[in-house]
Formats: sequence, C-alpha cells, structure tokens
Amino acid sequence: MNTDGHIYGPYVIDKSTNHWTIGRETCYQNVLEMVQFAKQQCGCPIETPLRGLCLSLSGMEDVREQNKLIEALKQRDPHLSESYNVCNDSMGALVTASATGGLVLIAGTGSMCRLVTIEGSKDRHYRCGGWGHMIGDEGSAYYIAHKAVRMLYHAADGILPRIEGATPEAVQASLAYLRAKMCEFYKLADPSDILPHLYANFAKANFAGFAAKVAEGADEGDLCCRQIFQKAGRWLGMHIRAALGNLSPAQRATLTEHPVEIVCVGSVWKSWAHIRAGFMAALTEEHPADGGLVVPAPALRTPYRLVE
Repeated sequence: MNTDGHIYGPYVIDKSTNHWTIGRETCYQNVLEMVQFAKQQCGCPIETPLRGLCLSLSGMEDVREQNKLIEALKQRDPHLSESYNVCNDSMGALVTASATGGLVLIAGTGSMCRLVTIEGSKDRHYRCGGWGHMIGDEGSAYYIAHKAVRMLYHAADGILPRIEGATPEAVQASLAYLRAKMCEFYKLADPSDILPHLYANFAKANFAGFAAKVAEGADEGDLCCRQIFQKAGRWLGMHIRAALGNLSPAQRATLTEHPVEIVCVGSVWKSWAHIRAGFMAALTEEHPADGGLVVPAPALRTPYRLVE
C-alpha cells in the first residue's frame, strides 16, 4: 500500500515460510525473495526501503524467532524496509477481519485457534492448538489425510472402523472406495509403498493434500469420508470451546447479545457441509471440565467470515 492508500497486488508466490518445517535459512530467503518480488511488481526500486513491513507467518509465535527473522532480513537486504512487525498468521487473519478482537480458527494444512479480547486498552490473547502434526493439528487437512490413511491400514490389519447404522458390507464398500482414492493419490502399487511418504520423503503439505480426495468422497456420500470430516469438525468445535473457556463469567453472560466474532481460515472450511454436525455438537453440549460453558445459539452464526 502506498501513502495514498492505494493497494497493490495481491502477488502470489508458491513458497513455504514456516521455519519449523523448512528450516530458518530457507524461511528467511523465501521471505526476502517474496518481498523483493512484490516491490518489483509494484514499481518500487529494489534499493528503496518500504516504510513498514508486516509479516504474518505460520509458526512465528515466539518473539525470539520473530527477532531472528527481522535481523536476518536486515542483514540480507539493508534496503528492504525501514521498520518491521512480525506475528503469527492467526493474528494477521483476525485483524484483517475485525478491529475489535474476536476468535480466529485456522483449518488449512495445520490448525490453530486464537481468541483475542480487548479490555480497556489491553489486549488479551488465548491460544488453543497450533502445536504441529506430531501432537496437534486436529481438524486440519493433515488430520483428515492422516486419519483416512490410518483407517485404511488399520482395516487391512483387521481393525475395522465403527460407523453407526452401517452394515459390514457398506463399511467394506466404503473402505474399498477410499483405498482406491489413496492408492491413486500417493501412487501406491503395494501397501508398503506408503512408507517413503511417512519417512524419507515426508512433506506435511504434500501428505495433507490427500484431504482434498477425502472431501470428494464426502461430497459423493461415502461413509468413511463423511465420518472423518464429522470428527474433524468436532475437533474444530472443541478448539473454539476451549478458547471461549478463557472468557470471564461476565463476558460469558453477554455472548447472546454480543457474540464473539469468529473468523474461519483455511481450505477445510470449504467442506463446511460435512464438518458442521460435529462442529456444532462440540460447541453446544455441556462439559463440566470447562466450568459448564454453554454457548448460546445466537453466538453460533458460524462461520461468521470465511477467509480463503
């Protein structure tokens, strides 16, 4: 954006910027190249620094990591920008859609939920999730792909999924359908061919790409695919419930009149029709562990805003 408020772009470059998955040096170089490309596209001389650069990046939660990125960019290109601001990608999504705080729930390759409340002049931040695919990312595309693949390999070992109201024959037919999708996507000729995708050639985004095929199955009414998406929706609802559990009793009491703004980000939300049932169930049922939080129906006009 220039000083007159004119917005340039958007400019799309297919580069990862999560330093936890690609390493710091690659992250720093990718960010540098993206910013330099954007400057060139809008006619800004490469030697002319921007007045300010805000970077909202996945994985940039820790202030120490933010400072490392800023210093690396200054060293690589002293003329890149006069000032810097680095934050986690959840904050970028939230402030873009709401100036008064609220809740953002990311469900893309990974997942993360953040609640921001404004009390006077002070912002309070509450986080749920965002801990990576080894111990988190529930409800994300990675979760969906992983759950589908695991279901198929469990079934091959004789551990069949339970689908309420489905006959054994219907379950087997669904598994066969999903197995064909998996073999086509990962190019598997033998069950052991999945192992390179899990070890030597593992790439989170590539593995998570199978979620799109599972979504196709859900669209076509496949039993296993629909169950996986329903469970993903339940996890996403649990994220919101956990975050809202940080509200004070006074704030909870006003949810009906002043519902929390919820910003939904990521490709999984395109399958809202399939995640909705599990999502709403997780939000509306009472649970003693969160102090009996009850989210009233008027507060569940979800998703309020979908940011793709």
